[in-house]
Amino acid sequence: MTDQNALVLMVTDLAPGGSGVPGVPGVPGVPRATGAPGGSEAWWERWVLESPWGAAGAVLLVAIAAAWVLRSRGSARLGLLVLLGGLAAAGGIVGAGEWVVTDRERITGLTAELVRSAAEGDAPALERLLSERVLVATAGEVAEGFGKPELLGVAAALGRTGLQQWDQRSAGAGMDGRHLGRARVNVRIHEIGGQRGLIPSTWEVGWTRQTDGTWRATRLDLLTMYGRPPNPGWIHEARNIGR
Repeated sequence: MTDQNALVLMVTDLAPGGSGVPGVPGVPGVPRATGAPGGSEAWWERWVLESPWGAAGAVLLVAIAAAWVLRSRGSARLGLLVLLGGLAAAGGIVGAGEWVVTDRERITGLTAELVRSAAEGDAPALERLLSERVLVATAGEVAEGFGKPELLGVAAALGRTGLQQWDQRSAGAGMDGRHLGRARVNVRIHEIGGQRGLIPSTWEVGWTRQTDGTWRATRLDLLTMYGRPPNPGWIHEARNIGR
């Protein structure tokens, strides 16, 4: 069996009920991930560092309102100082948000890079993102004997045949501590091995911060395919491809 045919078989085995044809009729677009990762990160990281324009706008509105009240009470000079202080604070918030990259933002970006490297068959880039010991699961069920070497083998096969059309969209991320995080991503395959049709899936990637400060993926979990729990049989086909 050629790499191309094996890849098509692997992906179609993910469809509910076993093997099928890519592009099941009537399937809507990418399913919304349910129970997206929560997080232990501080609230201000999300609202100040990750959404600085909203926070800055809120500070500025409060400063404008306070300045107007002070001016109406005859304290125009004090109102001007409050307004200038609000402008400075808003500018500081925007600057901090643009300069600081939170852990949530970092693992979200790394997840996008992981998906890209796998889809484009960039095995060296994928190897740099994976931990030496990485677990692969289907809807929470860990596959025995399937890890980094097999994932790199699949990436190498994709490099030879490739996904002709695909896209991805972040579905949330959260921290489980200072050194642990999870990110979800919706992936849509539009064409593989010359076969066209929408194949939507949702993945969750677990990340661990290493002692050198870098983040490595330690778990890849295929949560849904076509909006339903996927068929675990895809692992068998993937293992054959990765050899």
